[in-house]
Amino acid sequence: MYSLIGPFEANTSFPILVVGNTADPVTPLWAAKKTAKGFPSAVVLTQDSPGHCSLAAPSVCTQIHIRNYFINGRLPPPNTICPVIGRPFPTPAYDFGSSSASKSDRQVVLDKNSIPAEEALSPEERLIYEAARKLSLLQ
Repeated sequence: MYSLIGPFEANTSFPILVVGNTADPVTPLWAAKKTAKGFPSAVVLTQDSPGHCSLAAPSVCTQIHIRNYFINGRLPPPNTICPVIGRPFPTPAYDFGSSSASKSDRQVVLDKNSIPAEEALSPEERLIYEAARKLSLLQ
């Protein structure tokens, strides 16, 4: 095992995009923010999701900002927070033995048909979602 000793600071020729999840148990959001402080003009893109890595939960918003960064060199505005599609766990109020629990409280299985009807995605956003979903399944 390697021990990395900082500080991790540098002047880069191009601003860095750092992506962090709000509930990442391995690399917490505070670490993404601390890392970004060491690089002038770096921006932290926050994905409002649990899990390690931004691919742990598909987010069209996150994928669009990452694509814009790599293709057009555009960083998202500071303090951008991206939602995800679906929830990996049911709400705590969900009673598995009750048939009266509302449909919205049930666990969402992330498959190609799991985008809720209220998530009106454009054809381009649907393609981005499907690509992110497939990437999240790679092991």
